[in-house]
Amino acid sequence: MWVEKQKNGNFKFVEQYIDPNKKGRNKYRRISVTFDRKTNRTIKEAERLLAEKKAEKIAEFDSGVVKEMTFEEVMSEWEKLWENNVSAGSIKTWKNCQKPRIRKEIDTSRLITSFSEKEISILLEKMLYKENFSNSFVGAIKSKLNAIFKHAYKYNYLSNPLNFTLLDVQWKKTRTLIEKKYLDDDELEKVLAFMYRRNRIVGLACELQVLTGLRIGELLALRKRDIMSDDDKYYLDINGTMVKREDGATVRQNFTKTPDSMRKIVLNKRATEICMALPVYNSDDDYLFAGKFGKPISYSLVGHYFAQCRKEVDIDKDLVSHTLRHTHVSKLAELGIPLYVISK
Repeated sequence: MWVEKQKNGNFKFVEQYIDPNKKGRNKYRRISVTFDRKTNRTIKEAERLLAEKKAEKIAEFDSGVVKEMTFEEVMSEWEKLWENNVSAGSIKTWKNCQKPRIRKEIDTSRLITSFSEKEISILLEKMLYKENFSNSFVGAIKSKLNAIFKHAYKYNYLSNPLNFTLLDVQWKKTRTLIEKKYLDDDELEKVLAFMYRRNRIVGLACELQVLTGLRIGELLALRKRDIMSDDDKYYLDINGTMVKREDGATVRQNFTKTPDSMRKIVLNKRATEICMALPVYNSDDDYLFAGKFGKPISYSLVGHYFAQCRKEVDIDKDLVSHTLRHTHVSKLAELGIPLYVISK
C-alpha cells in the first residue's frame, strides 16, 4: 500500500493487485480509499478497507462474474440483440404482453445472480394455477426467461447458468384442448368447401396452408418469384411474412418470424396445381394470393371468413387460420414422421 496526497489536501491510500484475466502490464489493477488525514488510525482503516476490496475483486474473478447486473439491466441488454432477429409481430407481443407480465411477476431490480431454478418453477406454476394463464402463454414466458438467463451467463453476469431443463413445472393437462386445435378429414373438407364457396382465392390459400404448414403471414407474403423449380420439382422459397405496423397498415417484411423459418418447401402435385391455378402474373413481384388490384389479401379478410365459418359450420374446434397449420402437423404425425423432424 502507498499514499498519494491530493491537491485538496486529502490522502489517497492505494493498493495494487493482479487481474488474472489480463496479460502484460495491463494485468495490474488499482483500488483505493481516501481520507482527509494521514494518521495511524486512518492507515489501519485504509489497510482494512483495501483488503476487503481486494478480496471482493478476487472473488469476482474466481466466480467468473465480471459485473453485477440487475434482472432489468440484463433483460434490456438481451432485448436489444433479440429484436434484430425476429419479426415485428413477435416484438409487439413481447412488449405488449410478455414483458409487462414478467415485470409484474418478478422484482426486476434484483441482481440476476439472486435467482434459482426452484424459484422460477414456483413462479411458472403460480401463473398456471393461481392466475390461470394458459400453457402456451406461460411456456412463452419460460422461453423468454431462459433466453435472458442464457444471455447473463454468456456475458459473465452469472457464474453458472440456470438449467431450465431442471425446472419441475407441473403443466396443465391439455389433451382435450390439443384435439381442438386441428381438423380431422371430414371437418377439413367442410371448412375448405365453405372457403371455396365464399372466395376462391381464400379457398386456395387455405388448402395450400394445409398442404405446406405455412404460417398465414408467410402464405400471404408469397410472390410469383417465390415459386421455383428444379429437376421437374416445384418448391416455395419462404423468405418473408406479412406484418401489421403500429399504424395498422399491413406490409411485407423481408424475413420470417424467426431465422430458422427461412426455408424452402417442396410442393406435392396438388400444391403445385394450386400455385399454377392462381391468376396470371405480369411481374415477379406480384403476390400469389391477391385481390382484383394486385394487392395481397389481408389478415382481416381471412379472419372474416373464418369467423363466418365458425358460425355456419358445425365444428367444435378452435377455428382460425393457424388451425390449418396444426392440421398439417397432425397429417405428418399420422404418417409416422417423428416430431423432431416435423419441427425442423
